Amino acid sequence: MSLDADLIVDRRRMRRKLTFWRVVAIVLIVLAIGVVAAVLGIVDTMASIDGADTGTIGRKVGAALVGTFLGILVAYGFIGPIAAAIEHRVHEEGKAFEVVKMALVASVRGYAPPVAVEFARKLLWSDVRPTFADLENHLKGKKKDPQKEAAPA
Repeated sequence: MSLDADLIVDRRRMRRKLTFWRVVAIVLIVLAIGVVAAVLGIVDTMASIDGADTGTIGRKVGAALVGTFLGILVAYGFIGPIAAAIEHRVHEEGKAFEVVKMALVASVRGYAPPVAVEFARKLLWSDVRPTFADLENHLKGKKKDPQKEAAPA
């Protein structure tokens, strides 16, 4: 199986998980907690409105609104962030494959190995990307110079 096919299969698998969590969040908002709690609360309020005092009606409307609030809180406060974390992880896991693929493709196209590695290095996130000099020294087996790393006070 080719590297492209592996990447496609892996992304599809992770997107299915992501889609599941997004659907769960939407269902919690629309069906499970939010709207159902509001509708049932208002129905209960309307059923007892004849002869009930304003305090009782207020408590019943408040209970309906609390159910709606809990649905929104669970969906946007918990399930939504889980979906976002899964999406972030999908991109993180796929990045390693993309870097390897870029190095291989550049090498196959005839670029010199240092240039192929540079193409791959550029795909890394900036917070984990080594500098060109650090990468070159690492590949040559040289250690970092501690004098250069020490920042002047």
